[in-house]
Amino acid sequence: MGKRNSYELHLFTASWCKCCRQQKEKFADWVPPVKLFVHDIDSKDSFFKSKDYGITDVPTTVLVRDDGQVIWKWVDVTEPKEIENYINKLFI
Repeated sequence: MGKRNSYELHLFTASWCKCCRQQKEKFADWVPPVKLFVHDIDSKDSFFKSKDYGITDVPTTVLVRDDGQVIWKWVDVTEPKEIENYINKLFI
């Protein structure tokens, strides 16, 4: 049996973005099936990371496989349950 992939969830936000604040609040109690990383694109490191994933709007949530491949990208405020359901399908 092959190696099982692992995944990371990256949430790209900006401090000046009202929808981003709503998105961060929705994920405040995130219980991971995968690890969550929150990036504020106003910071230099996060800005460059956003370029790596082709982020053009915030908030954007990106599911990334351990080899760096983007599996799915959600733009705008997204319900954590929707993302969790998608991730759970990957593990079946």
